[in-house]
Amino acid sequence: MKTYYHHKLGAFKEAKDATIRSPKKLILVILVLFFVALGSSYFWYKTSLQPVGSGDSKSFIVAKGDSVNEIMDRLKKEGLIKSSLSLKIHAKFNGTYSKLKVGTYALSPELSGPQIVEVISGGKVADAKLTILAGRTIQELLPELYQHFGQDQVQQTLTDLTPDFHPILADQSDQASINLEGYLLPETYTDLNSGVTFEVWLKRNFDLYIERISPLREQIKARGFSLQEAFTLASIVQKESSVPEEQKKIAQVFELRLQRDISLGADPTFIYAAKLKGVEPSPTIDSPYNTRIYKGLPPTPIGTFELTALQAVAYPSPTEFLFFVAGDDGVIYYSFTEEQHQADIKAHCQELCN
Repeated sequence: MKTYYHHKLGAFKEAKDATIRSPKKLILVILVLFFVALGSSYFWYKTSLQPVGSGDSKSFIVAKGDSVNEIMDRLKKEGLIKSSLSLKIHAKFNGTYSKLKVGTYALSPELSGPQIVEVISGGKVADAKLTILAGRTIQELLPELYQHFGQDQVQQTLTDLTPDFHPILADQSDQASINLEGYLLPETYTDLNSGVTFEVWLKRNFDLYIERISPLREQIKARGFSLQEAFTLASIVQKESSVPEEQKKIAQVFELRLQRDISLGADPTFIYAAKLKGVEPSPTIDSPYNTRIYKGLPPTPIGTFELTALQAVAYPSPTEFLFFVAGDDGVIYYSFTEEQHQADIKAHCQELCN
């Protein structure tokens, strides 16, 4: 009995010791896992704040109204940082989370996340400039406008535009919505460093436009064109040629055809119509912009244009050509009759005209 008793007592004591040791082991395992996870998280955090790598600087816009989340997510999307989450955490602890400033910044992928935050929170803007090129459609210009001002800001301004926004839009008062096609003046703008909004920049653009075209207003009116009609014709002239002397002859051809109720037959108009529809260009595309099949001017301009194109509309060449064709050799050939025109095509335009 004595041996049995001690055997049971020993078994009980052994089981009790095992019970006591098990929680200690569990706690130890939890602590080890916790510190491993903590170390891994810290390693991830520090690593993800390091520079992305080498490469050229990129223009990065912080527009008015951009949230910190939007800014950080765009930095990640544009390949300037490794992790938006880690940089948000850094900015929170660093005290710069709410200090990011509006502006245009030149950011290099060689900068670390904290360095990028320092640049933006310090308002160390780059020498920002925006170039509007002649012959471009508004759709072709939007990506650069988005880059400088932010997509939401640009789209909201375009949505809210009314004829009262600026006197230059007065001719569009009878339209359902404002169309900016052809209303952005080709120029390199360098006044963007102070976080200028798209609305403010657009008014400046219009002010400059009015100033530039002021000497032509009366002459445009004398030729029987409204401002929008002159803009529309100038945009077609620009697409046909960028050479001032050629623009004057082309403007003369188009004006004479309008006066004689002959369709303009301008190829750039059906190409523009195809862009609007998202289809392959065709001379037979059914669109009011296609002057191959519809007489008169298109509803709106088909792109931006240099001041020389508008000057050509106001002061066209005194010639009386009715036709022209751009030859394969880069020369524009003008003619008075359909027969002469067809002969010019046969002689000089075998590749381009096909």
